[in-house]
Amino acid sequence: MGNQDWVNMYRDSHLDIETLHGYFVGQAFSRHMHDYYVIGLIHKGLQTFRYRGNTRYVTPPGGLLFLNPGEAHTGEAANEEGFEYYAFYPRIAQVRAIVSDITGRDNELPLFNNVRVDDAALANQMRELHISLRNDRAPLQSESMLFCLISSMVKRYADIRLTELHFGKENKAIETAKAYMQANLAQNITLTDLANATGFSRYYFLRLFTHVMGMSPHTYLESVRLMQAKVLIKQGLGLRDIAYATGFSDQSHFTNRLKQYLGITPGLYAKGVQ
Repeated sequence: MGNQDWVNMYRDSHLDIETLHGYFVGQAFSRHMHDYYVIGLIHKGLQTFRYRGNTRYVTPPGGLLFLNPGEAHTGEAANEEGFEYYAFYPRIAQVRAIVSDITGRDNELPLFNNVRVDDAALANQMRELHISLRNDRAPLQSESMLFCLISSMVKRYADIRLTELHFGKENKAIETAKAYMQANLAQNITLTDLANATGFSRYYFLRLFTHVMGMSPHTYLESVRLMQAKVLIKQGLGLRDIAYATGFSDQSHFTNRLKQYLGITPGLYAKGVQ
């Protein structure tokens, strides 16, 4: 994998969360603690650490580790090959807010008793979130993915009592959310925006919308944006203007998404319909 340590740190300004992607072969982290949660995923190699006293853990590729705030731990490569590592650092306030959405109770913080976890589905969620944040995806997508990741962790591995969701006939809320997205296509719509518009918690709204519509709010929003983009292409508007008018981050992002949606680029589509 290499013989030099390297680290890339990134902070997503919308979610206010820091992420790390690094490779460590010579770095050995002495015993320390954090005032935030650490969610780590080993991509390559073997990592080892001591946690809660002198208990030693080894994390293989695909393995996850959950570190609670304020708990001492070490960290280093398990052998001379080193390890490649992804990590997210959600703040206590962020996790508390998500748990409040899930439980309906305030001021609860989860304690993760299983510091080392092998969960392929959760590892995949973490990879997808890292890609989303590093590629500056739509805020609704990244916020929903972070919310789903932490809520999945809490439901499966934390010491929090949860209640089952029972969906009723909240058709009005779904229509409100759809209308909000239609009216704000050019804006950076967030999961929080949609939850506030419908009067539900983010947790309930996200699952309700997906349950009723058969797709996530982000997938629905992107489909509506692309349908509107087709209308604007037919009207002869420039592709760059269309990208911004329909909420895509730039023309390249718009081109990639429309090609995936229609199978052809916006330019070729324009030649065929104008």
